[in-house]
Amino acid sequence: FFLNKTGRPVLYSCSYPVCLGGHVIYERVAKTCNMWRNAIDLTDSWDRVYKVIRIYGDNIGNFSAAAGPGHWNDADQLMVGDFGLSNGQQTAQIVMWAMWSAPLFMSVDLRNIGVFAEELLLNKDIIAINQDWAGSPSYRVWQDKRLPVTTDIIEGWIKRLSDGTTAIAILNGSNYGEPATVVKTPRQLGLLGNTSYIFRNVLTSEKSGPFNDTVPMKVRIPATSVYFVVATELE
Repeated sequence: FFLNKTGRPVLYSCSYPVCLGGHVIYERVAKTCNMWRNAIDLTDSWDRVYKVIRIYGDNIGNFSAAAGPGHWNDADQLMVGDFGLSNGQQTAQIVMWAMWSAPLFMSVDLRNIGVFAEELLLNKDIIAINQDWAGSPSYRVWQDKRLPVTTDIIEGWIKRLSDGTTAIAILNGSNYGEPATVVKTPRQLGLLGNTSYIFRNVLTSEKSGPFNDTVPMKVRIPATSVYFVVATELE
């Protein structure tokens, strides 16, 4: 109330959901806060980033559904351009933050930023997906545990975009160093079946497909990295 009385645009960030261990009703949080912390504090390490990704995938309390235009889940700062993450891990972090429409707060010293991190942070396609006006929530829709190491998880996320396309992120969360080969039909990725799609790689702008129920996508993803595309349905 008092912030609105100032007559100025104010972004109101709340930390109490994470302080209460997520034991809140997020729809009520969204009525008061423009964004809210709901996961652990980040440090400059893949282990910490990946823990946040798992928290968002588990989505306890369905906090993802509470997010939308003007009220967002805040997953904490980007570690892109700092010291602890590989190029693939930096890419995975900003891609997942974009999928969640999470605030993209940078922690890097811009006086010393490297070329790779700078280009990643300035990628207009990643930013556009993060800022998509519909603010649709992103969900983890499948997981493949690669036996015999059941902690070696490949997982897929989808996010519906306002222009009718769908953003897809496939994360190889493995810490064991081996790339993962993923073969999935659009239906298995979480898209509609009996339909063909063209995929545009958000990071390289390359197009592939069409893919459908009989022609699956096949991609090889390095460990602790991500494959990121926008799927367009063919008429």
